[in-house]
Amino acid sequence: MDKVSQESQFTSQHKGFTKVPHKIHRCYGLTHYEKLILIDLIAYMSDKSQCYPTIEMMSRNIGCSSKLVERHIKELQARRVR
Repeated sequence: MDKVSQESQFTSQHKGFTKVPHKIHRCYGLTHYEKLILIDLIAYMSDKSQCYPTIEMMSRNIGCSSKLVERHIKELQARRVR
């Protein structure tokens, strides 16, 4: 695990941790994959609240297929519109 964290560009800039808002952690309406996607997006955010990770990067970080990441992102977007 130490080797993986040393290879990450994010880890070297942010000292290896991500602050997760309680609203995400305790949102019972989200699947565990949706929570992991949101947490991964937070981990990539810059000081200007922008992030641009690829689907492949997110799927590697979360440990699932890129198709699954795409599907859950679409579901998160659909919830936002409601």
